Amino acid sequence: MKTRNLTYVPIAGAIMLAIAIVLSMTLIACASDEITLAGSLQVEKGELDVYRKISNLKADMSGNIITHAIQSIGTNKETLTIQSDHSTVGWCMMLNLDATNQVVGGVDADAALFKIKAGEFGLFRLSTNSISMKSLTNSVYVEYWVIDD
Repeated sequence: MKTRNLTYVPIAGAIMLAIAIVLSMTLIACASDEITLAGSLQVEKGELDVYRKISNLKADMSGNIITHAIQSIGTNKETLTIQSDHSTVGWCMMLNLDATNQVVGGVDADAALFKIKAGEFGLFRLSTNSISMKSLTNSVYVEYWVIDD
């Protein structure tokens, strides 16, 4: 069993007064062709106090392909390189490896569906294997995993 744990930690020098946001996601691909997801969200700011934890969310994996890559994303929109032999794409986890710049993406990066700021990650289920991304200022590296549905 291969396990990858990613936790967002505020970048050194960032001051978060009265704000604590903790995001943690775990993505596990098991030998029994199952996917287990777990995550938590905590927000504390003034009167706001939110905590939600989801653990052991199970998803079937009908295929046996996982695309894992680190790709440079520039300021012009470009398509992520996803293996063409995925039967049906499923879960996707992306990590912005840059310390300063953010990326946006979706089916068309010019009409972005999501944003991943510097040092942050996203975890979602894909509906297509054609994901367009672009950086808003300078090129960044994005590490990503795409798992068969």
